[in-house]
Amino acid sequence: MDTELPRVVESLDEIHQPTQTRLEDLDDDVREKISTSAKERSELMGFWIAWHLAGGFERLEAGGWHRATIFRKLHRFRTVFGQHPDEYRFSWIKLDLRRAWAEQITAYFCPPEEA
Repeated sequence: MDTELPRVVESLDEIHQPTQTRLEDLDDDVREKISTSAKERSELMGFWIAWHLAGGFERLEAGGWHRATIFRKLHRFRTVFGQHPDEYRFSWIKLDLRRAWAEQITAYFCPPEEA
């Protein structure tokens, strides 16, 4: 992963404008790096959420994910975030798994009535 992007974000913090700087005001190359990083990280964040919602490797596989896909995503996740999905925590995301599972169970056993 490109090491320049974190430096750009830090520089925005240093000038105290992280929420006031519009994406359109940044150089084209910086915007390109931000969008590329966002795409890669969001895909891996989706994997991280699926990992926890499903309950890990075996449950993802039982749910229809191919083993090779899971291993590939695990490798990429560790490369980008430096830890296994079981260990890594996003400081700004809190998963409420009990609530998510309760909603899934409710939707399965009590589907909404059709209008």
